[in-house]
Order: sequence, then C-alpha cells, then structure tokens
Amino acid sequence: HYLNTTYQYDDNFLDTMLVYQSLPNKIYYASHYNGKDSLGRVQDFSRVSLPSFLTQGEALGTYIRFDVWENNLYMSRNIVNKSYDPFAMIIMNIDTQTMFAPFISMGLLNSAVIVIDGQPLYLGETIQEIPIKIEKAEDGVRKINQNIYDVTVNSIVEGHSFDYHVRLDTTPLISSFTQFKMFTFSLTILLIPLLLLVIYVIYKHFSIPLNNLVTGVSQIEKGTLGYVVETEPVSSEFAYLTHRFNAMSISMKEQFEQIYEEQVALQNAKIKALQSQINPHFLNNTLEVINWEVRLGENERAIKMIESLATMLNSSMARSERSMVHLQEELMYVEAYLHIISMRMGKRLVIVREIDTTLTDIEVPRLILQPIIENAIEHGVAVKPEGLITIRVYGTQENIIIEVENDSSLSPRDKERIDQLLNWDGKSEESKLDYSSLGLRNVNQRIKLIFGDKHSLTVNKTEKNCTIAQIKLPKHPKSTI
Repeated sequence: HYLNTTYQYDDNFLDTMLVYQSLPNKIYYASHYNGKDSLGRVQDFSRVSLPSFLTQGEALGTYIRFDVWENNLYMSRNIVNKSYDPFAMIIMNIDTQTMFAPFISMGLLNSAVIVIDGQPLYLGETIQEIPIKIEKAEDGVRKINQNIYDVTVNSIVEGHSFDYHVRLDTTPLISSFTQFKMFTFSLTILLIPLLLLVIYVIYKHFSIPLNNLVTGVSQIEKGTLGYVVETEPVSSEFAYLTHRFNAMSISMKEQFEQIYEEQVALQNAKIKALQSQINPHFLNNTLEVINWEVRLGENERAIKMIESLATMLNSSMARSERSMVHLQEELMYVEAYLHIISMRMGKRLVIVREIDTTLTDIEVPRLILQPIIENAIEHGVAVKPEGLITIRVYGTQENIIIEVENDSSLSPRDKERIDQLLNWDGKSEESKLDYSSLGLRNVNQRIKLIFGDKHSLTVNKTEKNCTIAQIKLPKHPKSTI
C-alpha cells in the first residue's frame, strides 16, 4: 500500500520494487498508472536480474547504485535498521523519457546517449550510431560533417559518472535561423518608417505641447501673470489643456489685478472718508452743536448726535476687511451722517426718502452712498439758503438703482469736472483732479472693478434742471472680492 501511494503517480518511475532479504523470492512492487506490460516487465526482471542486484547489494551499504539492463535504468539502495544492517532493498525502474527529456529534445537526429558509470543508456528511439567508448570521453564538440556534430559533456553526481552524448543536426536550425534573420530584417525595414512616424507623432502631439505647458507653468511661478501659450496643439486633448491653461492664466492675472486695485480703491475710499467726514472743521461744528444742546438741556438730542457721530466713526474706521455690506447697513451709516448734517443745517436741509425696503438685504460695495450724498450737500445745498435731497432705491428686472438727487443745477463746468473724475484712467496726474470730489471717483472705480463696466456711477442733469447721481448695481452679483 505504501509503494502504491508513494510511487504509483510519480512520473519519474515506471516500476518500484521492494525485496526483503529474508524473502528473496517475494517482490512487492508498484507500477506507474500509465505503465504498459508492467507485470511482465517486473517478472522478467525478478527472474533474470534480481539475484545479481541482491548479491551486489551486500557490498553496497547505504550508497545508491545505478544499473542499465535492457536499456532500462535502475536505481537501487539498501534499507537498513538502526544498526545500519541491511534488511531489504528498494529497486526503481526510472522513466528515462521523463527524467532525461531535456537531453532527448536536444538531439535533433533523435540520437542521445548517457553513459552512467560506464554503462550506455540510449534515449528515445535512438539507433546506436554514435561511437561510444566505455572509458571516459572528453568534453567538447566534434564535427562529423558539414552540419552534423557530436556534443559530449561529463559530470559527476554524488560519486557517479555521467557522460552525455548528443548528436545534433544543425541543418533545420540553420535553415530556421536564416528564415528568422530574413523575417527579422524585413520586419525591421518595415518597422523603421513606422517607428519614425510614431516618434514624430509623439514629439509633435505630446512633447511640444507638454513642453509649452511646462514653460507656461514655469513662467507663472516666476511671477509672469497672464502668460499665454500661443502655439495651437494638434492634439484635441492638449488643445483643450492649452485653452484651459491660457484661460486660467488670464483669469488669474485679472483676479490678481482686480483684488489689488479694489484693495487700493477701498483704502483710498477709507482715507477720503476720514478726510472729508472727520476733518477738524466737521468735528468742531458737530461738537459745538452738541455743546449747545447740552447747555440748553437738550440731552436727548446731544446723545443722539453722539450716537450718530460714533456710527460714522465706526463706518469709516472699521477694521473689518469686508468690501460688501447689506444695503440696510450702508443706509444706517447714511442716516447717521444725515442726522449730524441736519442738526447743523436745521430747516435749510430737507431729506426725502423713496426706498424699496424689499431690496435692503442686497449686498452693495461698502461706503458708496455717503460720499455721493456728501457731495450733493456740500456742492448743492450748502451754497443755497435751503435745498432738497431725494434718496431713491428701486429695482429693475436685473439691477438695483440707487439715486441721490438735489435741486441744484449742474453747470457745464461742474459736469466737465465730474466727468473727468469718473473717467479717470489711472494714468493722468492726480494733481490735476479736484480733490473735493475724489469720493465720486473712488465709488465709480470700485463699482467697475467689482461688477464690470456695465455697472457704474453717473452724474447728470434732469429735465427739471436738477442734479442726479445714479448708481446701477446687479441684483444678484456673480462674484465679489
């Protein structure tokens, strides 16, 4: 059972036999499951060669022995007890077709011989056409004729001599090699133009556009904002990437310039607000009015003026960097300013408010309404015995309109001066501008920076010969700073 379990499915052995010395006439064996005539082969071996194997095994000890019988290779070994005394022998008939398959495949004439310890073993369907010398052969290659060679290789494996003899016919190999060379040469000739075409396509469609994009990124890293890749790639994918890169680069430049200019304009607006609102004369008049109100016991009015003054100070000196506020908050700053001005001018100033309260939650740029009202009062109402200021807020389908109208006329000289302020290009000298109305320029400049040229501040004359300042802003701004 052990022999069947262990060796029946082992492709390296045809037969595996076990003989006890105490029972030399009884053989236990297992044959390969694909083996043919195994029983007859084992019976022939046991009748002719087994006595010789057992006799030689007495001097074998624990070593392995190889024997060739009827061109079959047998490997035998003693099985010993704990005292190293042999009590049985295992004999294996090696399947040479499996064991030496690499050497058989080498012999293109199907002529392969292995000499094992001086015993020749012919492999495959070989005919004994190779002259074999029982003594040790020399390694090397010996030419028989133009294309026939004998190859001999010697080796020692665990004390056993193995000489490998293979006869090779190189005619098919040379023929195949010649055909292979011709095929390889022809294929190379055909592939060279294709390879050149592939290299050209890769260079034109991939390398050049990729290098252009890398150059563009490098230029942007160096600070060249708005860098544009001018070469149009042939590849649609790289063309898309190039267009997106150019759009991103231009957008980045515009956003950077917009942020920078808006911050500068906002800072100028804050400075102008401080200069125009909180100048010594304005503060002196406001505090003087508060002083008289207190002396006359009008404490409530004084407190209200102080609150309004604090609101104005907060609007112009707030440290928040918000550039956008709700219209309601902007109107709160305006009311504080108007309260102080009304206390100073008394009944000379009349304020009319026409405000759509449904629009007060819309965000507008910070500090855009008070400079316009201040300009209307200082240049319109203050120079007359009395005047009327109308503040309107209404909406259209897409825009919100803010108007400040005063009942003073707009002279051609004033119109020219205001147009010069509103159309300032940032290049002409500021010394030529009228500093008393710089608030109008800053408001208009900031509106254009934030919302574009479609939205701006305009100052014109009405049909009733009044002056009206109009701000047009989007109801739903797409982007703010």
